Amino acid sequence: MQDRINPHAYWEGRQDLLYYQVVRQLVEGFGGDIRSMLDVGSKACPYLDWFPRIQTRVSLDLVEPYAGPRIEAVKADFLHWEPTQTFDLVTCLQVLEHVPRPDLFARKLLAVGKIVIVSVPFDWKPDSVADHLHDPITERDMRRWFGREANFTYVCREVVTRSNRLIQVYERNAAIWTNLGKRSKLHESGFAAAGDRPSTRLRLRKRMRKNNLVRTVKRNWRRLWRKPES
Repeated sequence: MQDRINPHAYWEGRQDLLYYQVVRQLVEGFGGDIRSMLDVGSKACPYLDWFPRIQTRVSLDLVEPYAGPRIEAVKADFLHWEPTQTFDLVTCLQVLEHVPRPDLFARKLLAVGKIVIVSVPFDWKPDSVADHLHDPITERDMRRWFGREANFTYVCREVVTRSNRLIQVYERNAAIWTNLGKRSKLHESGFAAAGDRPSTRLRLRKRMRKNNLVRTVKRNWRRLWRKPES
C-alpha cells in the first residue's frame, strides 16, 4: 500500500548506496564518447537524470521504467525487445540475480551496448533475499554468463548495510584496466581499439624486469658479446 502512495519509495530507500556513486563515476569517466545510454531494469530509479549531457537516454523496465525529462521510458521484456540502435553505454544494476536466464540476459546486454556496466550482489548467502534466484553470485558466475572476462572489476562494500556488490564493465575489446586513469592511457595508446591485452603484457614485462635471474642472464649475455676494448 505504501508503494502505491509513494511510487518512488524504492529509490528513496536506496539512493544513498555507494555502488550508485561508483557507477556514476564510471559513466562520467567515460567522457564525451557516450552519446546514447540505455538503463535496463530501472524500476523507476531516476539515476539517468545524473547525465543530462548524454543526448539519448532510454529507461527500460518490465513493469516501471523511469520517465523523466528528455528520457524515453520503455515498458518491455528486455529479452524480447528489439532496439533500433546500438547504445554507447548500457547499465544494468541489480537485475541479473532476478532473471531465470542470466546468461541470455548478459549476452543481449553485450549485443546492444558498446560498453556495459553491471552490478550484482556479490557472494550473498543463499535465500538471503526472497526474490533472488541465483545467490551466491561470484566472478566465476559472471564469466560463465557473459562468456568472457570483464574489462574492469570492482567490489563495493556498503557502509550502512555492509553488503558487497560486484560492479563490472564490459567493452568490445580485451584490454583489462584497474582504474579510469589506466583505461584512458590504454585507449590513447590504441591497444584497446585493437583488442589487445596490453595490461597483461606490461605486467609480465615488469615482472621479468624485477626478476633477479632474468637480470643476471641479460647482464651475462651482454658481457659475453661485448667487444673487447682497444
